[in-house]
Amino acid sequence: MYEILCRSPERPFALSAHSDVPQGHHAGLVLHMRENRSHLSEPARQTFAVLGAMMMALSILPAMSGHWLVPAYCLMTMGALVFALEYNARSKPAGEVLEIAHGTIRHRDADGRATHMPCLFAKLDAQAPTPSSLRLILRSPKASVEIGRCLGLEERQALIPLIASALSQGRR
Repeated sequence: MYEILCRSPERPFALSAHSDVPQGHHAGLVLHMRENRSHLSEPARQTFAVLGAMMMALSILPAMSGHWLVPAYCLMTMGALVFALEYNARSKPAGEVLEIAHGTIRHRDADGRATHMPCLFAKLDAQAPTPSSLRLILRSPKASVEIGRCLGLEERQALIPLIASALSQGRR
């Protein structure tokens, strides 16, 4: 999931959701990217609980035959799934910020690492080793950074023309 914002040249450090820049001036691009993670709704949690109860009910027959590992395995599996869902819901989603404005590219990832490079010699390299994977790498003579790691394939494909256009405008 990503959000596109414009940066006004009159207010270089203030974000605005719409461009109030006169025509002919490049406002820049601010791109907030975040991992798309949806939480389970209450009906989905109830369905998950019903499936767990059915799994335990179906393990009764093997338990009556003396196979006690089947219900223990079912119980451990359901506990591991619940733990994984709760851990994922509480953890912070991965995110990145990419800014292309005033001839400079700034990239900041979720860990706080920041990369600065000039727009003049920067280029966007889209590597697709397989049809289901795509890596977007911004390269300049002194630095390179992979962007959009937290996005899905379709979102990365949609960003290629947007970033290429912002780079060409940033070189002017």
